[in-house]
Order: sequence, then structure tokens, then C-alpha cells
Amino acid sequence: MELGRVVKLRGAMEEKGVEIALISPGPNLRYLAGLDIDPHERTFLMAVSEGGLAFVLPKLEEEKVLNKTAGTGAQVFAYKDEDGPMGALEDAFAAIGAAAPCPGAVIGTEYLHMRVKEYEMVRALTSGFASRDADGLMMGLRIIKDEHEAQMLRKAAGIVDIGIEAARDAIRPGVTERYVAAAIERAMMDAGADSVPFNSVLSGPKAALPHGSTGDRVIEDKEFVLCDIGACCGGYYGDITRTIAAGRPGGEMSAVYDAVAEANEAGRKEARPGITGEELDRVCRDVIAKRGLADLFIHRTGHGLGVEIHEEPYIVKGSDTTLLPGMAFTIEPGAYIPGVGGVRIEDDVVITPYGAEVLTKSHRRP
Repeated sequence: MELGRVVKLRGAMEEKGVEIALISPGPNLRYLAGLDIDPHERTFLMAVSEGGLAFVLPKLEEEKVLNKTAGTGAQVFAYKDEDGPMGALEDAFAAIGAAAPCPGAVIGTEYLHMRVKEYEMVRALTSGFASRDADGLMMGLRIIKDEHEAQMLRKAAGIVDIGIEAARDAIRPGVTERYVAAAIERAMMDAGADSVPFNSVLSGPKAALPHGSTGDRVIEDKEFVLCDIGACCGGYYGDITRTIAAGRPGGEMSAVYDAVAEANEAGRKEARPGITGEELDRVCRDVIAKRGLADLFIHRTGHGLGVEIHEEPYIVKGSDTTLLPGMAFTIEPGAYIPGVGGVRIEDDVVITPYGAEVLTKSHRRP
């Protein structure tokens, strides 16, 4: 249980006029309480107010949460399946000093993570309330990583580096995408990954689909294979993409590769405190545009990393977020020719006082 983070959340709540914050299973619960819970259809909520902290949960999760929160002052309200969660939720509200909140009470609900089911339960209990985005409050806390978090990101990056080296060893003409993906997953799990949330191997023309699906296609000679893989380690994520040659590709796709590699290098060099997400996106985009390939770069340059695989900051046009030390994100320019192929080169970085530490070390040669 990270009580220091709960204190920071209370400060953010006070600043935004939020009386109660409700946290559902997912990244914010992991960040605040260190709890990785999947209650399936059952209700699980963490309720935070200025004066209290409570959990509403099914009886079968009670012992786990009591062990995790021992000595923190958190109160646990467990319900049996036959009783349902409404009574426990009402008791939790009373325990944190919010008994029968009046209509118009300001409650933080996670716009990205709270289910409609729990939202409607709260609305019924309160006879209506004013909702504020608790995800927004949480991202204000999560966007700057402390040294422990940075170290976990380094470990996760090291694991995906190992996955890419396994891909390089496995890729050759005549093997399938599934064969390569299996080698990647084995290597990352053996290296200490808690899970492999995605493992995309796309060969030849399939690489033109940035989020395509790994399949039984046989890799051919003189084509590129795009490997976009991720690993979770201690609740934090590594995310890497390398485009690897089977044989010696030439012609059009080699020129695309060179442009993307140059854009990736420029992004890594320009990542530093003070630059905005939009400005860094433009650095990479301008390199590809100068090669006449602007229309082939069809996605943002990067996304934040942490307890989610995609979180703030976003490296994209329109982002006025100023990059600060402790912010972690990807730099992943790409270019894709429909029906021919695609190239993406992705690295994980964390901003330091003097520039950016590149966490992923795997070489960027095809």
C-alpha cells in the first residue's frame, strides 16, 4: 500500500474540489494500493476522501486486501455474493465521512476505467452527483516516475531487448510468423517477464498494417519483419519495435527503413526537458517528410509508459505537455506502404535533467 501516493491524491482532490475519489481495479488501483485484482463481474472499489480510506469488495478478495493494507488505517467492507455490494458501499461511504452524500456531491470517477455498473450504483446511492475525472487526477500523479519506477522500467526494457534478440535469431526465410512469436515469448518469460501483453510479428506486406495480427504467413527472402513486443515486469511495461531483415531487402523498403531510422535517432537526440510533446513529434515527422514520405507516417510518434502500456505524456501534434525529468515514453516513428510493407523503430526513454536516458538497447540495424 503506497500511503504517500494516497496523500498526494488527496492533495489533488482538494485542489480540484473533489470530495470522494472512487478507484476501480486496474492501473490506478495498482499504483495506489499495489493490488492487481480481477473481480470479473463483481464490484470492487477503493474509496478515498479527505478523512478516510475504504475498500468495497467481494468476500473472496477480503484476505488479500487485509494483508496488503495492514497498518494503513484502511477499512475493508466485504460482501457475500447473495447480499450484493450496495450495503457494503453505503457502509464504506459512511466510514470515510461521506454518509449519504447529498445530491450534487463532487465525486471523482475514472472516465477510462470505471464500469457503467458501478457508476450507476453510486448514482443510486447518492441521488445524483457531480462527476469529475479521477483518471485525470491520477495521471497528474503518475506522469512523473520516481527512481523505483524508473528502475522497473529499465528491467522491463531489458526484457523486451531480450525478446528482440530472440526474434533476430529466429527470423529467416521459410519460418512462420508464429514460430518467431513463440521464440520471443519464451525468451521474455525466461528473462523474468510477469506477462507478455502483446507480441506482434508481421512480415512482408502485412507489416503495412501497424496493428496487424501475427499468423501463419511464411517469411520470404529479402523482406522486412516488423516485431512489436511488450513485457510487464513488477507492474511496469516495456515496449519495443524493431524491423528486422530476412535476407537482404533492397529498393523501396530499404529507403523507407533509412528514413525511419534517421527519424528515430533524431527523436532520441532531441528528447529533453522543456520540449513539448508536439515539438518532439515534429522533429521525427520532419525527417520523414524531407524524404518525401510524410503521408506514410500515419500515427503519433509516441506514448507514455508506466503502469499502463499507453499513458501520458503523448508525443503527438496538439500536445502542449512540457516534458520534464521523470517522464517516460516511447519514440516510435514509422512509415507504411499499403500492399508492400512497413517499418517502425521504437525505443523507450525517460527524461533526465540533461536529456533522455534510452532504456531499450537493442541495435537498430535491420
